Amino acid sequence: MGNGAVLLAAGLATGMAMVTPATFASQSSASSPTPPTYEFGEIVVTGKRPRVADEVAAVDIVTAEDIERSGARTVDEAIALLPGLYVRRGAEGVPLIDVRGLRTRNVLLLLDGVPLNSSFDALFDPATLSVENIAQIKLTRGASSVLYGPGGNAGVLNIVTRAAGDSSDASLRVEAGFSESTNLRGQTSFRRGDLGLVFSGSLHDQDYFELSSDFEPTELEDGGRRLNSAREEGSAFVSLTLDVAEGTGLGVDVNYRTVARGKPPVTEDSRLSPFAPRARFERVDHDALSVHAALAHDVGRSLTLRPAFYFNQAHELTDAFDDDRFSTQEKAGSFREDATTNTFGAALQLALSRSSRGLATLALDLREERWDASGFAVVGGGGGGGGGGGGVSRVPIDDDRSVGISSLAIEYELTPSGPFTAVAGIGYASQSRKRVATDDDFTFLLGGTYALSPQSSLRASVARQINFPTLRDLYGADRGNPELDAERTLNYEVAVERDAVSGHLHLQLAFFRIDADDFIQRTPGDILRNSQRTRFQGAELEGRHRLERNTRLTWSYTYLDAENRSAEADVTTTQNRPEHKLVLTAERDTAFGLRLRGDLLFVGDSFALSRAQPTRVMKLGDYAVVGMSLSQSLDGQRIGRLHGLRLIARVSNLLDENYVESIGFPSPGRSLFIGFELGSGS
Repeated sequence: MGNGAVLLAAGLATGMAMVTPATFASQSSASSPTPPTYEFGEIVVTGKRPRVADEVAAVDIVTAEDIERSGARTVDEAIALLPGLYVRRGAEGVPLIDVRGLRTRNVLLLLDGVPLNSSFDALFDPATLSVENIAQIKLTRGASSVLYGPGGNAGVLNIVTRAAGDSSDASLRVEAGFSESTNLRGQTSFRRGDLGLVFSGSLHDQDYFELSSDFEPTELEDGGRRLNSAREEGSAFVSLTLDVAEGTGLGVDVNYRTVARGKPPVTEDSRLSPFAPRARFERVDHDALSVHAALAHDVGRSLTLRPAFYFNQAHELTDAFDDDRFSTQEKAGSFREDATTNTFGAALQLALSRSSRGLATLALDLREERWDASGFAVVGGGGGGGGGGGGVSRVPIDDDRSVGISSLAIEYELTPSGPFTAVAGIGYASQSRKRVATDDDFTFLLGGTYALSPQSSLRASVARQINFPTLRDLYGADRGNPELDAERTLNYEVAVERDAVSGHLHLQLAFFRIDADDFIQRTPGDILRNSQRTRFQGAELEGRHRLERNTRLTWSYTYLDAENRSAEADVTTTQNRPEHKLVLTAERDTAFGLRLRGDLLFVGDSFALSRAQPTRVMKLGDYAVVGMSLSQSLDGQRIGRLHGLRLIARVSNLLDENYVESIGFPSPGRSLFIGFELGSGS
């Protein structure tokens, strides 16, 4: 199946590229205008040109047009095909984003400057972040700016929302899936003098997703409609920008998200497979609110002052049941946890620009992270996850923990008129814990670029980054260790870029290495300790081709070599970190408003590890997933103020590939969606 998918996708790309080129005949087939961005949410002051810190690192920007063309509904779908990144689902039932081998907890997620990582375990659910209000998604892999503070060892996922432009704008997109799912999202923006407003919202209702027809039923999953895969969610967003005076602006945005979902249980019996986790039957109700407010003030022509305040609160109710009937909580292993996490912070940035002398930026960030939980857990009775036996009892859950995190960083970038640019930064961060000594550490970034020719450039960087233990790491009842230290990484990267064929071809080759030390891990029967040492190294090769005016071909290949160097490890193989990732995307706009797109994702050489030592290694199956979409523009169609009707049809996993990203958790089979999109501008 995998080889067939590769051949089909290659044929699709070639066929689309060879269609006779035609000049765009209507505005509907042209590229969508780039929406203005909510600049107050940029945690790094951008100045008049791109930051050198972004030029020395591997940075991919997904624009609003890219999102529209891909048909992505959520952030994880929008970035899934980027190089160096692996999106997978496991026991928690949410997309996990691994970057260059490092896990989601080492990815710093920002929405307009607000950190959305959970203060409990540093994770996040990108599937709750709908895309209708997004102007761009910027993913920095590896050596990110020290101004971001701690927590971005793997990378920084920075989501920048739309701002109101000079004219009013609105859009509406409606889709229906053949697996009893519906998607609705829309946005509108307008400006009245110095005041700009943006409103957006989304609704998603999914009763289930279908497994591949090639899935072989097990005792825990009979195939077809995936057990406990229902998901209902909604979001609402509003942002305000105000030009207070010449050189002074104010920005405020508020984002609310809610989701009720199931966690599809493992399909393999842990009593028969040493690689599968125990079966869990859980459902979750989650809602979150984030707020950001910032002031930008120019003091003269060279100094910019930006104070900001942010708040992020998430409430999550988790119910673990006895079995797949999801009705009782009487046996050991079942529980109810009602948890709330809060992050409240204040930040200050000063940017001093001295033309040819460069740009110096100082960043200060202070925040408190809190987690409190109540509920009960059923213990005893000889086991969990449906294990029976007498003597069970309900133990109350009542916990309230907090830490304070502060960081100070300064970064200087040199941008002379010659072919060379450079950046140097150093930062300091500390984590204060109640009744335990404060943990602190430092970060740094050194990097530069050199123009080899007008078409070619070379870049290199080295960075030291840290990630503090989470509240779960420090105080978790089953594993917590208040004496844990920060995790540390040294990131090295060198890359070359080249434009060719009069700018119609762009190539980039990057080599990277990450040495991860003092990473937090747990051996069976012990608490968490700073004992894991891992090395990640590899290469990323990217190509972007514009074949005539209306045809695009993009591709990337990622190679990852991950090695566990911990003293306690009896194997060097690491789990769920594929060695090979290949992506191919072809797009075609025709003169009569028809838009075609095909994409291929191939993943190879990923492994699973057994739950107990001596560790056994099992290779997961390689897989290739093909997606296709087409849309037709119908000019002149109007519904109220909305016009520019476009009919949409897309299919994911076209060949109905049966594959897993984590052992025991099969991915959705073929999914078909049809719908329409309306937009307006005035």
